Amino acid sequence: MEKNEDRMAAEVLQVLGLLNQEDYKKIPPELISYLNEKCNYRVATIIDSTKKLKAQDVCPETLNMIGQIYFTYLATPEEKEKIQSAKGFSSDSRGIFNKLAEESSKPDTKSKEDDRIIE
Repeated sequence: MEKNEDRMAAEVLQVLGLLNQEDYKKIPPELISYLNEKCNYRVATIIDSTKKLKAQDVCPETLNMIGQIYFTYLATPEEKEKIQSAKGFSSDSRGIFNKLAEESSKPDTKSKEDDRIIE
């Protein structure tokens, strides 16, 4: 497991919990499950919904993942175009979605029972 992956997962889940129901439903359940499996709330920053995410002590991986989720699942075509034209844009800079796809294609051996503040 990457150094901050457990912290990132917990922080991302907190942010996703702030989304309205319509936007939350756009996030694939497999991604939510993946984050739930990886998260460790003991090391995560508590997200304050009244503050901008960048102003909080979240790990860089959290900002990257929130950006990827926003771009992939929530952004309008116009927003995607604007994001893609930004300097340094990468559609999957961390490869987390590839990793998720690999893990979700493996047989399941375990049994387990809005506001946008991304600026």
